[in-house]
Amino acid sequence: APTTTAAPTTTMPEDPPCPPTEPLPDEAITYPSAFYDLDGDGVDEEVFTWRLPIGAGDDTWSLRVIDGESQINHELEDSGDPYPSEILGVRHEDDDDVLEIFVRITGGAYTIAFGVLQYYDCEIIRTTTVDGDPALWYFGASVSNQKKIVCDSPFIWTYYATISEWDADSFPLTWSVTVTRLGLTGSMWDPPGVSGGGNYESEGPESPLDGELLECDFFAPS
Repeated sequence: APTTTAAPTTTMPEDPPCPPTEPLPDEAITYPSAFYDLDGDGVDEEVFTWRLPIGAGDDTWSLRVIDGESQINHELEDSGDPYPSEILGVRHEDDDDVLEIFVRITGGAYTIAFGVLQYYDCEIIRTTTVDGDPALWYFGASVSNQKKIVCDSPFIWTYYATISEWDADSFPLTWSVTVTRLGLTGSMWDPPGVSGGGNYESEGPESPLDGELLECDFFAPS
């Protein structure tokens, strides 16, 4: 009887691990992890923020990604006490497979400041302005002004409303609103060449900025 030979099997090589990173200290303070496919390879990564304990001499927070056997760390150099850094959410801001990670960096009495980071090819990248500085957005409200952020891929819009006219009883009569936007290309945010909206005024005692002050549709974690 004729004999048959089985076809040879082909083993696909696995991606090599990323360069080694110092392990997370046992005493580290961490925010809860979330799981997303950050780099678009079809496999979820674990992502979280952490810092050394209070009194250890360094109050800077870091973002850490666990990708299979690899751990990748990125120090959020403009973070620190007394405001914690945490992941606000992730979403696509452009048309590639890499998710943008929105991370609270710092804050104030009335505002929260966040940056946007990316993870791919064993590297965590902080997105920047055209000048090369880490990009940072603020949202929040006080008695006389409000800052609102609206995500509309590939743009992030900033609306800044402030009281420009008061009546005799110190009630607002007019609000002035400034509108700006930045668009993401790769890992850099660039002001569009065409006007993104401009300034306007709104009459009345109530702020013209309705709804949540951070309007970004974030993906649900896995």
